[in-house]
Amino acid sequence: MPMNASVDLVFARPKVRQLLLWGFLLSVVLGFGLGILQGVWGGNLEDPIWVLVIYILIFTVLSLWIWQQFQREGIQPKFVIGQLPDRPRWLAISGLILAALGFSLSSFLIAAAVLSYQFPLFVEQILRQVDAEATPRTANLLLYQVVSAIATIVVAPIAEEWIFRGFVLQRWGVKWNLPLALILSSVWFGLLHLNPIGLTIFGLIMGLLYLKTRSLLIPIAGHALNNLVATSMMFLPKDPKATSIATLRESLPIAIFLMVLSAPWLIWYIAKNFPRRDAKIPYVINAQEDAQNR
Repeated sequence: MPMNASVDLVFARPKVRQLLLWGFLLSVVLGFGLGILQGVWGGNLEDPIWVLVIYILIFTVLSLWIWQQFQREGIQPKFVIGQLPDRPRWLAISGLILAALGFSLSSFLIAAAVLSYQFPLFVEQILRQVDAEATPRTANLLLYQVVSAIATIVVAPIAEEWIFRGFVLQRWGVKWNLPLALILSSVWFGLLHLNPIGLTIFGLIMGLLYLKTRSLLIPIAGHALNNLVATSMMFLPKDPKATSIATLRESLPIAIFLMVLSAPWLIWYIAKNFPRRDAKIPYVINAQEDAQNR
């Protein structure tokens, strides 16, 4: 597609399945590469810091691949990113992000507590994973915290919003329609995280913020705020028994109360801003406005 291609044909390519294929191949290559490195170097590659390094590498390379594909297909990144609104309502956006964070936390606690009655071993495994992330067994705690901050507060907001909202949402919006694309891309986003219910709703909110403002900078900032608050909570004093099933069940009333506080606001925002089937993707609107202003 030439660089001056019509916006009516935009996002016909690249395909999301190509992104999945590259992600899979990259994971395999990194896995083999680290295995060879461990055999030659003899270092401890089981340190959790390597999980962060692999995440940063994979999502950075995939983001660059999308950028390269956009350039090849004549998709201008400036219309994907959009412009920051003149007067962003940062206070309202921050409140919305905190509500989404509260819903995410409460949905995780409620789902885990309910599942613990039928699948206690499965829930115990999840709780151990949560505890391992909060108190990592690493040879260099300071380095881990620095890399973790870079991964969660910088790389994740930029790369994940660029991939899921900047590319996947708009590609599927052109292929099908925006309502379906918004739901499917949010579910996919949620399934890639430890808390699929809460993160699906969070992805939905990020998608709606992008569609409403037509600026990828807004969901990036919101995503960074969410991760900053979530990461900061890990530095709070911890009870050694806080990740037990008994403690999880005891926290159920608090989780329900937190959901009652957060859910109505999120439901209202989603209902008010959910797109129509004939809605245009942000890229098209941004490109058309740019053409009109010339």
